[in-house]
Amino acid sequence: GRLISTGFKFKILISIRKQPDIIDSLYVQYVHQGGAISFQNFIKLTPKAPIYISLNLFDYNSMYRSLNNKFGEGNVFVLPYEAISSYDDMNKFLSVFLGIEIQLKSQLFKKQNISLSGRNLKILRFSNRFMTSWASANGIFPSRLLNTKIVRRFLQKFNGGAKNKKSFFNNVYCQSFVEKYSQSNQDLQKALGVNLQEKYNYL
Repeated sequence: GRLISTGFKFKILISIRKQPDIIDSLYVQYVHQGGAISFQNFIKLTPKAPIYISLNLFDYNSMYRSLNNKFGEGNVFVLPYEAISSYDDMNKFLSVFLGIEIQLKSQLFKKQNISLSGRNLKILRFSNRFMTSWASANGIFPSRLLNTKIVRRFLQKFNGGAKNKKSFFNNVYCQSFVEKYSQSNQDLQKALGVNLQEKYNYL
């Protein structure tokens, strides 16, 4: 409402990602930052959860329609996260969005976030129970003495073992959203004219 009241014309850029991938990624990031609660408590509002997410937030088509109604047809652009892996796709998209030619190259970027194996992620989550952080206030040790970054960096040096299993697909509560996300993505690709299903393997 405040943006519209300024009288300026806006172009809105939304970045989306396959729902199972982003939900799992958010949980892993939560553990990386000191979280210790289970995935089940993370995705559902419970008295045990100091932080949680609503799975209803990932209905991308509803978000797109709502923004279109506020800012006008043609002023809302959707960039699939998966398109970023292809610099040709991303450059074409950003060139249209910004109205200027964009030529980003892969060598301009450096990977910063190193994922942990499934086993080491479990170890990190367990150790987080004993360390105080913004995500876990009940720890024994204050963050200035021992924090999750130190443990994570140590585990990254010995990052063997099996990869993370997708918690989304192993969770009954999440599975109840699969059909909803699938329909939302189908409606969105019709509106965008971008084949999210075939090109980017959305549900």
